[in-house]
Amino acid sequence: MIKLYRTIDAWLFAWGSPVPLGLLRIAVGFLAIFNQLLLTFQYREWFTENGFTPRWVAILWLGDYPKLGPVEVPRIDLLSHVTDPRISFAFVAVTVVLSVLLMLGLWTKPVSILLALGITTLQHRSPAILHGGDTVIRLLVIYLAFSPCGLACSVDRLIGLWKGKIAPGPVVVPLWTQRVIQINLAIIYLTTVWIKWGGSQWRNGQATWYPSRLQEFERFWVPEFMRQFPMVWVTTYGTILVEFAMVSLVFYRPYRKYILAMAVMMHLYIEYSMNIPLFSWLMICQYICFYDADEIRGWAGRVGQRLSRWRVQLPLPDQKPGEMAAIEATDPFDLVTLVPGDSPSPRQLRQAWFRSPGAWWLPIIPRKLKRST
Repeated sequence: MIKLYRTIDAWLFAWGSPVPLGLLRIAVGFLAIFNQLLLTFQYREWFTENGFTPRWVAILWLGDYPKLGPVEVPRIDLLSHVTDPRISFAFVAVTVVLSVLLMLGLWTKPVSILLALGITTLQHRSPAILHGGDTVIRLLVIYLAFSPCGLACSVDRLIGLWKGKIAPGPVVVPLWTQRVIQINLAIIYLTTVWIKWGGSQWRNGQATWYPSRLQEFERFWVPEFMRQFPMVWVTTYGTILVEFAMVSLVFYRPYRKYILAMAVMMHLYIEYSMNIPLFSWLMICQYICFYDADEIRGWAGRVGQRLSRWRVQLPLPDQKPGEMAAIEATDPFDLVTLVPGDSPSPRQLRQAWFRSPGAWWLPIIPRKLKRST
């Protein structure tokens, strides 16, 4: 028992690289942009007194404040007394800007906190329209606000390297927020399996027949045999088994990649066949947290090896060590080799752009490169 406790303690409070959290931040920020844009285009309908959900609807829907013992806990709602639609529009528009900054990793800590407040406010302002994806994105942004996700794969890190304020090389941080995201994901699947198995339609293998017949869920064409028996039994019981595996076997490393692959296929089929905006992508992006930084770097290295014939050399004038470290940090596949020389030509820069995800910034930041372009 003591050995098990120590194993769990070592896993939960481990230290490591924030690369998985940085990649998760990019994915969540990208999806948050789309989510908040959808709200911006319809802000009058959902966040104004003349829309479908005036303030009294939110109050009626949410009910009394939750209590922590004898103390009422007020909900975070910065729009609670706002009736001016212009303020509502500005608030939603600001969340779009914050989502962009979160994806880029610029001023990550304050931006993630403000975005968490903004998304929570909007969901408390109009709770009647929420679905599972809304709840997931709120939780993810809150978790990212507590995490060191800005220390990897971020503009903040590149600026720190460029100015010499951050030392090149791996960063070591506590990984408890990454573990919490894994546990939260497992709880989502556990409650889903628990509730589904409590329904007779899931136990008898008929459950997935019903949503395929609802017009509001229809999206793209699906072959008719996928909507008929025996495939209904396969999709019904297959869903249960995959979701249960995401609670259990996914934590066993030898089986992990197979379980995650099956879960990805399940969610991609849901995304293709059913109109549930962003939900599947939000679930899939969390799978990043089941991998550590060494595995991700190993994957990037293998991709770079396969693409090695497209490696190019990029001549650069003498740069400071921090500037060189920042430039090299934008090339995860190691397809651009920096060599001493004159400023690169526009053709060489274009070649680098197609090989390095971050090479776009080379003619923007270094002053010597600005003059050459």
